[in-house]
Amino acid sequence: MNFLKKPIKGKQFYIRDSRRMAIVRTALMFLLAVGIYLLGYLTLKTTKSVWSVFAVLSLLPASKSAVNLIMFLRAKKIPEDFYKKVEKQGGDSDIMYDLIFTTYEKTYQVDALLCKCKNIIAYSQTDNKSISDLEAYIKKNILKDTSFSLKIYNQEEAFLKRAGDMCLNLKKEKDDNSELFDSIRAVIL
Repeated sequence: MNFLKKPIKGKQFYIRDSRRMAIVRTALMFLLAVGIYLLGYLTLKTTKSVWSVFAVLSLLPASKSAVNLIMFLRAKKIPEDFYKKVEKQGGDSDIMYDLIFTTYEKTYQVDALLCKCKNIIAYSQTDNKSISDLEAYIKKNILKDTSFSLKIYNQEEAFLKRAGDMCLNLKKEKDDNSELFDSIRAVIL
């Protein structure tokens, strides 16, 4: 069943698939808590039992799942044609999609991130002030002590043009960016 398969961070449709999983998981957890409570109430005819305690304790993971669901519901969906445009322009570059970075101050959504030859470009639909804050956050928390360069665009055309230029002008062999992508996956939602 592909529907119950855990989405991989950074892959196409990650937000859409995670949203579906979070809805199902949250609903099941709350139903389980209600079921445990009703089991105790209907069998013992009182709410003062260990079953009530189990029901209340089972609300803790359900609530955590509900917070996760709210975060995914707030994220914007990316149009399917955007993925196709990025794939076309990105060529053989390493690409991640649907990234949600959370900081203490703000949540940032990056629609696409492309990496080739230690050059990272990203596309986000946020304003210029937020982009500079996001760049600073990524440089400080992910790219520290590395030689990667980073540029985040908030205009789709400029991002796609730069992606095409990177694929044409930079070396053709494949880079190993797995360590960088693992670091990114560790900090995104």
